Amino acid sequence: MNAYVQKDREHIEPSPGKQEIRFYYSREERLKKLRGLAEPRRMVLYGKKRRRGLIIIFADIVLIAIVMYFISKPVNIFVKKPIEDRLYELNVTGIRGRKVMVGFTIKNTGDKMMVISDAPEVIVKIYPGNKEPLVFRKALDQDIILLTGESSSTIFILDEEKLPVSWRLELYFEDDSTPLFVKNVRF
Repeated sequence: MNAYVQKDREHIEPSPGKQEIRFYYSREERLKKLRGLAEPRRMVLYGKKRRRGLIIIFADIVLIAIVMYFISKPVNIFVKKPIEDRLYELNVTGIRGRKVMVGFTIKNTGDKMMVISDAPEVIVKIYPGNKEPLVFRKALDQDIILLTGESSSTIFILDEEKLPVSWRLELYFEDDSTPLFVKNVRF
């Protein structure tokens, strides 16, 4: 009982007929206790449970955004193939405006000058599953002269809406019988 009794209490002696003892504490102590109970603690984002829930929701949104990025990421394929003194490159890239760019590059990696004559054709065949292939053709300029380190490119711009979601791309150069590049592409 001594722990609950404060130093500045007032003690009133019981009257002769009553056995009751009353203690009166100072007003400042009572108000201090009331203020401590009445004032709520301010937590960031209104408490631990609500904060934990918001963190979980935020983490879920970030994970969904990452998954959606990898699912709907525009295609970007870059393949190189060296043959003798030439380096052939295939570049398939999804670009804005729902377009697909298919680029083909020939680079002279030898020490001598390279001459490409007879205007060879670059043929791109797109196989959408079991259907007939979509064929795109472009002829290079006649008598292309490439010095050491120089390159020549051909670019096809295709509408993404006209292409299937997944397809096999075959690129032919100078020869229509064997493809130079074969690549599976998925949008």
